[in-house]
Amino acid sequence: MAYSQGNKYYLVDIHVHGAGEYDTQTRSFHDTWSAVYDGQTDTLVAPGVPGGGYRMGVYDIKAKIRTTYSYRSPSGPDPEIAKTIWAADLAGRRIFMPDSLRGNLYRWDMDARKLTLIGPSPCGPAPAADRGYAVWDSNAKVMIQSCYSGGAVYAYHPDETPPRWEDISKLPIRGALNPKLGSPNGVQFNGVTFDPVNNWLVGLGWQGIWLFRYGPVTRTPVPSPKQ
Repeated sequence: MAYSQGNKYYLVDIHVHGAGEYDTQTRSFHDTWSAVYDGQTDTLVAPGVPGGGYRMGVYDIKAKIRTTYSYRSPSGPDPEIAKTIWAADLAGRRIFMPDSLRGNLYRWDMDARKLTLIGPSPCGPAPAADRGYAVWDSNAKVMIQSCYSGGAVYAYHPDETPPRWEDISKLPIRGALNPKLGSPNGVQFNGVTFDPVNNWLVGLGWQGIWLFRYGPVTRTPVPSPKQ
């Protein structure tokens, strides 16, 4: 979808988690790599939109009003979350955002509209700010993060006391298009989504399309018809 205001056009593709801003006067383009649609409030959440910088943009689709919230750090480096793949827990009203450059994990509160540092990720720092890959498994209630260069994969359990990370690097991956998946180098996350009906993570990387199931399949029993 796209919307405009003044001399700027804002484009958001909720299917590929991409958002961008184009200024018709300067003819410059500012992009972000993640966006989340909030069906409860009918808003779009995207970093750096509008205007760029360390701000979160929340756009009210019906009212056509945008609001920005600064997430600059009062001390230390600012979070680099604009170009990583987020994990949205819509039911829990939170979005998990990896900072791959510094190896941290953040949480965006969708109601309070505030960014909070959770702490370091076991993935550690990556060589660039666009190397963080996460997805939310709404059945198992875990966030799954793949580390840069493949191989290491972790599940974060945010609701346990205390919250914990689980190394799931050795769990099997099923290659839908490439039979060579499951090599020692693991799989690459270029994009990933969760299918709650079939309980699959569906990912795309240089190896092709892959499938991964974190938890067991649970089916709701169908009641027997009354005699």
